[in-house]
Amino acid sequence: MGSSTPTRTSERVRRGLIAALPVLVALHSHPASGDEPDYDAIMDAMFDTRDARLDRIENIADAEVGSTLQDLSQDALYNDLNNVDWAMPPAQTRHGRSALARLDDYADIQAMTEVFLDNLLATTWADYLCVEARRPFAYPLPHRIDWHGLRMDNGDTLPFAGQPGAADHEQALMRHRFDERYCFEKRPAADDAKPMALLGEFIGRVPEKRETFTFPSPEAGQQRTQGGYTVTLTATTDHGYAMEVRAEDGGPMPLDKRDVIAEGLDQDGRPLARTLVQTGAPALFELAGEEVDGLIDRALKEDLTAAALEQHLAQAEARIRERTGDTHYTRVAFKGPVATARITLLDRDPEQPLMKRKLALPLKQVDGLNPTAQFDPEAIQAVPLPGPVYRSAVDGPMELTAEEVPSRLRIVQNDGRTPLYTHSVDFRYPKVESRRFLERDSERIVLKDGPNPITFLDADGQPIPLPDGDHSDYYRFTVNRIDYNPQRFSSKPVRVSADLRVRVFRDVHKSRHARGELPEGLQLQENRLVVDTEVIDTPLFAVDDQGRFLKQALTRTYQRKGQAPVEVIHFYGTPAALEIWTSDGPTEDAYRAEVELEERTDI
Repeated sequence: MGSSTPTRTSERVRRGLIAALPVLVALHSHPASGDEPDYDAIMDAMFDTRDARLDRIENIADAEVGSTLQDLSQDALYNDLNNVDWAMPPAQTRHGRSALARLDDYADIQAMTEVFLDNLLATTWADYLCVEARRPFAYPLPHRIDWHGLRMDNGDTLPFAGQPGAADHEQALMRHRFDERYCFEKRPAADDAKPMALLGEFIGRVPEKRETFTFPSPEAGQQRTQGGYTVTLTATTDHGYAMEVRAEDGGPMPLDKRDVIAEGLDQDGRPLARTLVQTGAPALFELAGEEVDGLIDRALKEDLTAAALEQHLAQAEARIRERTGDTHYTRVAFKGPVATARITLLDRDPEQPLMKRKLALPLKQVDGLNPTAQFDPEAIQAVPLPGPVYRSAVDGPMELTAEEVPSRLRIVQNDGRTPLYTHSVDFRYPKVESRRFLERDSERIVLKDGPNPITFLDADGQPIPLPDGDHSDYYRFTVNRIDYNPQRFSSKPVRVSADLRVRVFRDVHKSRHARGELPEGLQLQENRLVVDTEVIDTPLFAVDDQGRFLKQALTRTYQRKGQAPVEVIHFYGTPAALEIWTSDGPTEDAYRAEVELEERTDI
């Protein structure tokens, strides 16, 4: 769950919240154990309180007053559930990604912004049917890019559908639903003007600097002051913290919630995934629960009009804001124990104007060539990208040991994918670097050879008999999972036993080769790598002169008659060397999965 500064939302949004609350509670189900509170019982009581309030509200004569009090009742429940998120320990640790990890790659915010803008790329196909904008990375600060249209090779500008002047053109371009792709309604004719550049504008709130406050072993009352701000931890749990930010001189707070980034790091410095983000003065969130019952009492006595109710709430909020002053408040909870609280402030002058930059991106065709007997690397279209944009460091574990596989392999049960198979058991292998040697994920976990590697058992622990031959009417193994339908078995399956083989790569060799000393089958041209897959077909990484891994921009495959294809990989930046991985694997670990099957019920 998460929430921000409290406001009274629209009825449509409110109905969505009401529908979502049972699902949210189900996702956070957490039975009591030992001395831990029974959070399920606590949440049941919260819903009972909400329902009792709604029952009383139904008897209020003034419909407008009743509607506002229904909203207030939901606000109170939502805050109560957020309090559960704050208090309830996570069932298991989950990691996330640092919100500002990309910023760490550059000297400052301005340098990162320039690299982002300099490496925007626009691509098209051989027939010019569609144009697509490609971003070098997810820009981590508040911004937007407005794409306006195309510059054609005859000098005209063709605006996109919805842009001024679009109605004057016969062929409008429509935005694709899933990405920044624009397509003509019909394929351009051979003699039509061709698009040459994608036109747009970047608009962003680009702060001048950032201030980072770290609190190892966070405890309530800890305080740091730097860069004109004071950050104080006001409350902590093992898995979260609440904090306030004030201007050091007591003046107005120039930051808003987008400028304050609260993170939790584990003992190894890895960012934790968040379960709660609540921004605003705590008293504002508690207001609904404190006020709603008394207001319902007044409304039932017909002592409350809609105008009086609105005024009462506005005055109550105003008193809180006056009392809390010009202070920023955030409360966060994470999916794991917090070893270090890290708060980043993105500092900018409130009078600083938005950054605006006009964009005109030359179009690059990314189709592969038609099959040819010979491939000419000199004929490859250049896609200049100055970079540097870095990929995530290759610093995760290469592979699991045989001892780690049983404990690190996650087993997740889900609803089935098809009407024939209504249930599934998924085997999820951790994200390790050796995955790069697999062409498909389905190659990681396979069934052991031999008769009946999968057995379903009943409540007495006995194998459920199945007819000889094909068992696909009952279950199947596909893409690292077992799909099955319990209704088709002669008795209810309560457990499944599966003999599996896990393919692993534990013998991996790494070698680095300078730009002018590449092995046969590899050729570097400016920022692109030409790979003859007939000669070499193994994981490759481009490294800059600082030894950091460059991110791939796009890969183009050129087919050849009678030979394996050639791949051309374009990077954000010019590689100084290549790192090549080879392996004699895979080898296989035998793994027996014993899984107690869950009841799958609708929420």
